[in-house]
Amino acid sequence: MRLAQWIDPSAKMRHVGVVWEEDGVETAVSVTSVHSRIQTTIAALAWMEKIPEAKKPAAVRAALKKAARRPWAELLNTPHGGRRSYLLPPIDVPENPYAFTLWGAGVTHLRSAKAREEESRLVRGRPASFYDLMYQAGVENGKPARPPGARPEIFPKADGYYAVGPNQPVRIAKTAK
Repeated sequence: MRLAQWIDPSAKMRHVGVVWEEDGVETAVSVTSVHSRIQTTIAALAWMEKIPEAKKPAAVRAALKKAARRPWAELLNTPHGGRRSYLLPPIDVPENPYAFTLWGAGVTHLRSAKAREEESRLVRGRPASFYDLMYQAGVENGKPARPPGARPEIFPKADGYYAVGPNQPVRIAKTAK
């Protein structure tokens, strides 16, 4: 189940909901319009956690029969901050954006990149960059197999203040001089 958050400026309302297909169209369905206490994706996850796994799809669909809906493509393509509903970051803590950390996956430093390149050389016997091999594995197999070196590093990037939703400008931290 995919979660989304958006603002409806005309109603001055923040929505948290699920994205699913209805009649062949991806639709964002507002959990908030049915359960007003659910104001974040974290609260939506806590609500869903209480529902037994086998009953989740039916329970969520039943609870959201009367929920507000928005076409997903419309939300996805609406500029941030206008008069129409627009997407927020997929997860946040509105009361305290510093209360969570954004994580990234990939090669983080030159030393790490060189290590991945060396792994690639050992596995393939030829000098190819880690990125070249991952791309080629995707082209050939649809997704990378799990040979040595086919793993990203996971690393913290920033606190939640820097999270932005689709169509929002990226926040960049000031560098020290």
